[in-house]
Amino acid sequence: MTVSEKSNQATNFSGWLRDLLMAISGLPILAAVAYGVVIAYKTYHPIRKKTTRQSGGFKLAGVPVKIPVNRSHVTLDAWFIHTTVSAHTVIIGHEVGSHKGSKLRYADFIYKAGYNVLVFDHRNHGDSSTDRAFWSMSRRFSDDIEAAISFVRSKPELAEGNIALLCFSFSTFPALYSMMRPQSQSSVRAIILDSGPTLSITQLSHRFIDAFKEFMLPSIFSGPILYPLLKTVYAMAINMMLAVKWPPKLSDLPINMLFIANEEDKIVPPDEIRQFTKLHPNSEFWLASHTPHLMAFWRHGEAYRNLIINFLSRYLTEESSQITKIKG
Repeated sequence: MTVSEKSNQATNFSGWLRDLLMAISGLPILAAVAYGVVIAYKTYHPIRKKTTRQSGGFKLAGVPVKIPVNRSHVTLDAWFIHTTVSAHTVIIGHEVGSHKGSKLRYADFIYKAGYNVLVFDHRNHGDSSTDRAFWSMSRRFSDDIEAAISFVRSKPELAEGNIALLCFSFSTFPALYSMMRPQSQSSVRAIILDSGPTLSITQLSHRFIDAFKEFMLPSIFSGPILYPLLKTVYAMAINMMLAVKWPPKLSDLPINMLFIANEEDKIVPPDEIRQFTKLHPNSEFWLASHTPHLMAFWRHGEAYRNLIINFLSRYLTEESSQITKIKG
Protein backbone atom coordinates (compact mmCIF):
# COMPACT_ATOMS: atom_id res chain seq x y z
CA MET A 1 0.00 0.00 0.00
CA THR A 2 1.36 3.41 -0.98
CA VAL A 3 1.72 6.35 1.39
CA SER A 4 -1.12 8.13 -0.45
CA GLU A 5 -3.44 5.10 -0.07
CA LYS A 6 -2.64 4.86 3.64
CA SER A 7 -3.38 8.56 4.05
CA ASN A 8 -6.74 8.24 2.25
CA GLN A 9 -7.62 5.21 4.36
CA ALA A 10 -6.81 7.10 7.55
CA THR A 11 -8.87 10.08 6.39
CA ASN A 12 -11.88 7.88 5.59
CA PHE A 13 -11.60 6.13 8.96
CA SER A 14 -11.38 9.41 10.85
CA GLY A 15 -14.45 10.66 8.97
CA TRP A 16 -16.43 7.59 9.97
CA LEU A 17 -15.23 7.84 13.57
CA ARG A 18 -16.12 11.53 13.78
CA ASP A 19 -19.60 10.98 12.37
CA LEU A 20 -20.16 7.98 14.61
CA LEU A 21 -19.20 9.89 17.74
CA MET A 22 -21.40 12.81 16.77
CA ALA A 23 -24.29 10.50 15.88
CA ILE A 24 -24.21 8.96 19.34
CA SER A 25 -25.34 12.27 20.77
CA GLY A 26 -28.33 12.36 18.41
CA LEU A 27 -28.09 16.10 17.80
CA PRO A 28 -26.16 15.88 14.52
CA ILE A 29 -28.76 13.39 13.24
CA LEU A 30 -31.56 15.81 14.02
CA ALA A 31 -29.56 18.65 12.50
CA ALA A 32 -29.00 16.71 9.27
CA VAL A 33 -32.71 15.88 8.99
CA ALA A 34 -33.71 19.49 9.66
CA TYR A 35 -31.16 20.87 7.22
CA GLY A 36 -32.31 18.47 4.52
CA VAL A 37 -35.83 19.85 4.84
CA VAL A 38 -34.56 23.44 4.89
CA ILE A 39 -32.57 23.17 1.68
CA ALA A 40 -35.50 21.37 0.00
CA TYR A 41 -37.67 24.36 0.87
CA LYS A 42 -34.98 26.72 -0.39
CA THR A 43 -34.88 24.84 -3.69
CA TYR A 44 -38.44 26.08 -4.33
CA HIS A 45 -37.75 29.43 -2.66
CA PRO A 46 -34.20 30.33 -3.79
CA ILE A 47 -32.28 33.54 -3.28
CA ARG A 48 -33.58 35.85 -5.97
CA LYS A 49 -31.59 37.00 -8.98
CA LYS A 50 -32.90 40.00 -10.85
CA THR A 51 -32.02 41.57 -14.17
CA THR A 52 -33.03 44.22 -16.68
CA ARG A 53 -34.31 44.00 -20.24
CA GLN A 54 -30.84 44.96 -21.42
CA SER A 55 -29.13 41.98 -19.75
CA GLY A 56 -26.38 40.40 -21.77
CA GLY A 57 -26.53 43.16 -24.38
CA PHE A 58 -29.89 42.07 -25.79
CA LYS A 59 -31.90 45.28 -26.10
CA LEU A 60 -35.25 43.76 -26.97
CA ALA A 61 -38.31 45.98 -27.06
CA GLY A 62 -40.15 44.00 -24.45
CA VAL A 63 -43.21 45.42 -22.72
CA PRO A 64 -43.25 44.70 -18.95
CA VAL A 65 -46.45 42.95 -17.89
CA LYS A 66 -47.91 41.53 -14.70
CA ILE A 67 -49.75 38.22 -15.04
CA PRO A 68 -52.17 37.17 -12.27
CA VAL A 69 -52.23 33.48 -11.38
CA ASN A 70 -55.60 31.87 -10.71
CA ARG A 71 -56.33 30.40 -7.27
CA SER A 72 -53.60 32.48 -5.63
CA HIS A 73 -52.30 35.90 -4.68
CA VAL A 74 -49.35 35.40 -7.01
CA THR A 75 -48.50 37.75 -9.85
CA LEU A 76 -45.86 36.83 -12.40
CA ASP A 77 -43.44 39.41 -13.73
CA ALA A 78 -42.95 39.06 -17.49
CA TRP A 79 -41.73 40.77 -20.65
CA PHE A 80 -43.82 40.49 -23.77
CA ILE A 81 -41.87 41.00 -27.00
CA HIS A 82 -44.38 41.61 -29.78
CA THR A 83 -43.88 41.25 -33.52
CA THR A 84 -46.20 42.17 -36.38
CA VAL A 85 -44.76 39.37 -38.52
CA SER A 86 -47.01 36.65 -37.10
CA ALA A 87 -49.50 35.82 -34.35
CA HIS A 88 -47.54 32.79 -33.15
CA THR A 89 -45.94 32.98 -29.69
CA VAL A 90 -43.17 31.19 -27.81
CA ILE A 91 -43.37 31.22 -24.01
CA ILE A 92 -39.97 30.82 -22.33
CA GLY A 93 -39.49 29.46 -18.81
CA HIS A 94 -36.26 29.18 -16.81
CA GLU A 95 -34.30 26.84 -14.55
CA VAL A 96 -34.48 26.85 -10.74
CA GLY A 97 -32.85 29.83 -9.10
CA SER A 98 -32.77 31.77 -12.36
CA HIS A 99 -34.96 34.46 -13.97
CA LYS A 100 -36.43 35.63 -17.27
CA GLY A 101 -33.45 37.84 -18.08
CA SER A 102 -31.22 34.79 -18.41
CA LYS A 103 -33.32 33.71 -21.38
CA LEU A 104 -32.96 36.87 -23.47
CA ARG A 105 -30.38 35.25 -25.77
CA TYR A 106 -33.04 32.67 -26.65
CA ALA A 107 -35.77 35.30 -26.96
CA ASP A 108 -33.52 37.27 -29.31
CA PHE A 109 -33.15 34.63 -32.04
CA ILE A 110 -36.74 33.42 -31.69
CA TYR A 111 -38.06 36.98 -32.05
CA LYS A 112 -35.81 37.57 -35.08
CA ALA A 113 -37.27 34.42 -36.63
CA GLY A 114 -40.69 36.09 -36.60
CA TYR A 115 -42.34 34.97 -33.36
CA ASN A 116 -43.82 36.82 -30.42
CA VAL A 117 -42.00 35.96 -27.21
CA LEU A 118 -43.13 35.95 -23.58
CA VAL A 119 -40.41 35.47 -20.97
CA PHE A 120 -41.56 35.27 -17.37
CA ASP A 121 -40.35 34.67 -13.83
CA HIS A 122 -41.83 31.74 -11.95
CA ARG A 123 -43.12 32.51 -8.46
CA ASN A 124 -40.32 32.95 -5.92
CA HIS A 125 -37.98 33.90 -8.77
CA GLY A 126 -36.89 37.18 -10.32
CA ASP A 127 -39.50 39.90 -9.81
CA SER A 128 -42.55 37.63 -9.43
CA SER A 129 -44.51 37.28 -6.20
CA THR A 130 -43.35 35.32 -3.20
CA ASP A 131 -45.27 32.18 -2.35
CA ARG A 132 -44.15 30.81 1.02
CA ALA A 133 -46.09 27.55 0.70
CA PHE A 134 -44.52 24.21 1.61
CA TRP A 135 -46.94 21.92 -0.23
CA SER A 136 -48.42 21.31 -3.69
CA MET A 137 -45.46 23.01 -5.35
CA SER A 138 -46.02 21.05 -8.56
CA ARG A 139 -49.52 22.45 -8.91
CA ARG A 140 -48.33 25.95 -8.07
CA PHE A 141 -45.53 26.05 -10.63
CA SER A 142 -47.87 24.46 -13.19
CA ASP A 143 -50.35 27.25 -12.43
CA ASP A 144 -47.60 29.68 -13.46
CA ILE A 145 -47.28 28.00 -16.85
CA GLU A 146 -51.04 28.02 -17.31
CA ALA A 147 -51.21 31.72 -16.37
CA ALA A 148 -48.61 32.56 -19.04
CA ILE A 149 -50.59 30.60 -21.63
CA SER A 150 -53.82 32.35 -20.60
CA PHE A 151 -52.12 35.73 -20.95
CA VAL A 152 -51.16 34.98 -24.55
CA ARG A 153 -54.64 33.66 -25.32
CA SER A 154 -56.17 36.86 -23.92
CA LYS A 155 -54.39 39.04 -26.50
CA PRO A 156 -56.81 39.69 -29.41
CA GLU A 157 -53.97 40.15 -31.88
CA LEU A 158 -52.69 36.64 -31.03
CA ALA A 159 -56.04 34.87 -31.14
CA GLU A 160 -55.33 33.20 -34.49
CA GLY A 161 -51.81 32.18 -33.58
CA ASN A 162 -50.32 29.03 -32.09
CA ILE A 163 -48.32 28.68 -28.88
CA ALA A 164 -45.08 26.83 -28.10
CA LEU A 165 -43.22 26.42 -24.81
CA LEU A 166 -39.44 26.51 -24.40
CA CYS A 167 -38.49 25.37 -20.90
CA PHE A 168 -35.28 24.51 -19.09
CA SER A 169 -34.41 21.91 -16.44
CA PHE A 170 -36.70 22.77 -13.49
CA SER A 171 -39.42 24.37 -15.64
CA THR A 172 -39.66 21.32 -17.92
CA PHE A 173 -41.52 19.51 -15.13
CA PRO A 174 -44.42 21.98 -14.63
CA ALA A 175 -44.53 22.53 -18.40
CA LEU A 176 -45.45 18.89 -18.92
CA TYR A 177 -47.64 18.62 -15.83
CA SER A 178 -49.65 21.66 -16.92
CA MET A 179 -50.42 19.85 -20.19
CA MET A 180 -52.64 17.47 -18.22
CA ARG A 181 -55.12 20.36 -17.99
CA PRO A 182 -57.55 20.63 -20.94
CA GLN A 183 -57.18 24.41 -21.31
CA SER A 184 -53.38 24.29 -21.59
CA GLN A 185 -53.43 21.16 -23.73
CA SER A 186 -55.77 22.72 -26.26
CA SER A 187 -53.70 25.91 -26.47
CA VAL A 188 -50.17 24.59 -26.94
CA ARG A 189 -49.00 23.15 -30.25
CA ALA A 190 -45.36 22.31 -29.44
CA ILE A 191 -43.00 22.03 -26.46
CA ILE A 192 -39.19 22.25 -26.39
CA LEU A 193 -37.56 20.81 -23.26
CA ASP A 194 -33.89 21.62 -22.64
CA SER A 195 -31.95 19.66 -19.95
CA GLY A 196 -34.95 17.84 -18.52
CA PRO A 197 -37.10 16.23 -17.35
CA THR A 198 -36.25 12.88 -15.74
CA LEU A 199 -38.37 9.87 -14.83
CA SER A 200 -37.24 9.86 -11.19
CA ILE A 201 -37.38 13.05 -9.12
CA THR A 202 -35.64 11.22 -6.27
CA GLN A 203 -32.60 10.36 -8.37
CA LEU A 204 -32.57 13.87 -9.81
CA SER A 205 -32.55 15.29 -6.26
CA HIS A 206 -29.60 13.07 -5.34
CA ARG A 207 -27.61 14.19 -8.37
CA PHE A 208 -28.51 17.84 -7.77
CA ILE A 209 -27.23 17.86 -4.21
CA ASP A 210 -24.13 15.87 -5.22
CA ALA A 211 -23.36 18.52 -7.83
CA PHE A 212 -23.84 21.53 -5.53
CA LYS A 213 -23.08 20.20 -2.04
CA GLU A 214 -19.96 22.36 -1.73
CA PHE A 215 -22.14 25.45 -2.08
CA MET A 216 -25.21 24.16 -0.25
CA LEU A 217 -23.90 22.34 2.81
CA PRO A 218 -21.73 23.18 5.83
CA SER A 219 -18.72 20.89 6.09
CA ILE A 220 -20.15 19.22 9.20
CA PHE A 221 -22.65 17.39 6.95
CA SER A 222 -20.08 16.10 4.46
CA GLY A 223 -19.15 12.91 6.32
CA PRO A 224 -19.99 9.33 5.34
CA ILE A 225 -22.92 9.02 7.78
CA LEU A 226 -24.54 12.44 7.91
CA TYR A 227 -24.30 13.23 4.20
CA PRO A 228 -26.20 10.17 2.94
CA LEU A 229 -28.84 10.81 5.62
CA LEU A 230 -29.20 14.45 4.64
CA LYS A 231 -29.36 13.55 0.95
CA THR A 232 -32.11 11.02 1.59
CA VAL A 233 -34.12 13.49 3.65
CA TYR A 234 -33.63 16.18 1.00
CA ALA A 235 -35.00 13.93 -1.76
CA MET A 236 -37.96 12.86 0.40
CA ALA A 237 -38.78 16.49 1.23
CA ILE A 238 -38.49 17.54 -2.42
CA ASN A 239 -41.04 14.88 -3.38
CA MET A 240 -43.39 15.59 -0.48
CA MET A 241 -43.42 19.32 -1.21
CA LEU A 242 -44.19 18.63 -4.87
CA ALA A 243 -47.17 16.43 -3.95
CA VAL A 244 -47.49 14.99 -7.44
CA LYS A 245 -47.66 11.65 -9.18
CA TRP A 246 -44.77 11.66 -11.63
CA PRO A 247 -44.32 11.16 -14.52
CA PRO A 248 -47.64 12.27 -16.04
CA LYS A 249 -49.34 10.21 -18.73
CA LEU A 250 -48.13 11.61 -22.03
CA SER A 251 -49.00 8.84 -24.49
CA ASP A 252 -52.20 10.50 -25.75
CA LEU A 253 -51.00 14.11 -25.54
CA PRO A 254 -51.69 15.83 -28.93
CA ILE A 255 -48.55 17.95 -28.83
CA ASN A 256 -45.21 17.62 -30.60
CA MET A 257 -42.15 17.65 -28.33
CA LEU A 258 -38.44 18.23 -28.78
CA PHE A 259 -36.13 16.96 -26.00
CA ILE A 260 -32.63 18.44 -25.82
CA ALA A 261 -30.03 16.50 -23.80
CA ASN A 262 -26.39 17.21 -23.00
CA GLU A 263 -23.74 14.52 -23.35
CA GLU A 264 -21.80 15.55 -20.22
CA ASP A 265 -24.79 16.45 -18.05
CA LYS A 266 -24.22 15.11 -14.53
CA ILE A 267 -27.54 16.38 -13.19
CA VAL A 268 -29.85 15.16 -15.96
CA PRO A 269 -27.90 12.48 -17.87
CA PRO A 270 -28.90 12.11 -21.53
CA ASP A 271 -30.02 8.51 -21.07
CA GLU A 272 -32.60 9.75 -18.53
CA ILE A 273 -34.08 12.12 -21.10
CA ARG A 274 -33.92 9.50 -23.84
CA GLN A 275 -35.93 7.15 -21.62
CA PHE A 276 -38.45 9.91 -20.98
CA THR A 277 -39.07 10.40 -24.69
CA LYS A 278 -40.49 6.87 -24.83
CA LEU A 279 -43.51 8.09 -22.87
CA HIS A 280 -44.63 10.27 -25.77
CA PRO A 281 -44.86 8.98 -29.37
CA ASN A 282 -44.56 12.44 -30.98
CA SER A 283 -41.09 13.17 -29.62
CA GLU A 284 -37.80 14.21 -31.14
CA PHE A 285 -34.46 13.89 -29.39
CA TRP A 286 -31.29 15.93 -29.90
CA LEU A 287 -28.00 15.33 -28.11
CA ALA A 288 -25.53 18.17 -27.64
CA SER A 289 -22.08 16.59 -27.72
CA HIS A 290 -19.40 17.41 -25.13
CA THR A 291 -21.85 19.64 -23.26
CA PRO A 292 -22.76 19.95 -19.55
CA HIS A 293 -26.12 20.84 -18.02
CA LEU A 294 -27.99 23.74 -19.70
CA MET A 295 -25.07 24.61 -21.97
CA ALA A 296 -26.29 23.36 -25.36
CA PHE A 297 -26.88 26.82 -26.82
CA TRP A 298 -23.57 28.10 -25.45
CA ARG A 299 -21.60 25.23 -27.00
CA HIS A 300 -23.58 24.73 -30.22
CA GLY A 301 -25.06 28.14 -30.98
CA GLU A 302 -25.82 27.90 -34.70
CA ALA A 303 -26.89 24.25 -34.61
CA TYR A 304 -29.08 24.95 -31.59
CA ARG A 305 -30.76 27.95 -33.23
CA ASN A 306 -31.40 26.02 -36.43
CA LEU A 307 -32.83 23.11 -34.46
CA ILE A 308 -35.29 25.32 -32.57
CA ILE A 309 -36.38 27.40 -35.55
CA ASN A 310 -36.84 24.34 -37.73
CA PHE A 311 -38.96 22.66 -35.06
CA LEU A 312 -41.10 25.79 -34.59
CA SER A 313 -41.49 26.15 -38.34
CA ARG A 314 -42.80 22.60 -38.67
CA TYR A 315 -45.17 22.55 -35.72
CA LEU A 316 -46.05 26.16 -34.95
CA THR A 317 -45.92 28.20 -38.13
CA GLU A 318 -47.29 25.97 -40.86
CA GLU A 319 -51.05 26.41 -41.12
CA SER A 320 -51.54 22.80 -42.11
CA SER A 321 -49.33 21.59 -39.27
CA GLN A 322 -50.61 18.41 -37.72
CA ILE A 323 -49.24 15.97 -35.16
CA THR A 324 -46.65 13.86 -36.96
CA LYS A 325 -45.27 10.71 -35.45
CA ILE A 326 -41.50 10.92 -35.34
CA LYS A 327 -39.51 7.74 -34.98
CA GLY A 328 -36.50 8.44 -32.76
